[in-house]
Amino acid sequence: MADLVLGLARARWVIRSEAQEFLTKLLETNSTRVQSDLLNLVQESRGKLEAETRKLLHEVSRIAEQALVRARKVVEDGEPAVQAELNRLDGLEQEVTALRESTQLNAARV
Repeated sequence: MADLVLGLARARWVIRSEAQEFLTKLLETNSTRVQSDLLNLVQESRGKLEAETRKLLHEVSRIAEQALVRARKVVEDGEPAVQAELNRLDGLEQEVTALRESTQLNAARV
């Protein structure tokens, strides 16, 4: 009877030991797989972020070049363009003054 109980205890110890080894191996394998999956996700996200950053930098560069062209045009037009606009505004002011005076004369006649 003692041999039977000792045999069962020994078998139980062997089974427990093998189960612990199996669980340890399973945990290590799964940890490695999860680590690999996370690394792949990070690399994929990094690639997408780099592509999006390049796209945005290209767009910013394009917009800056357009602004530079417009700024150069304004500098090139410079004083003549300002003078032309001032002349246009003076003409509008004269028209408004003439209309006001005309309205005041008509109001005085009535």
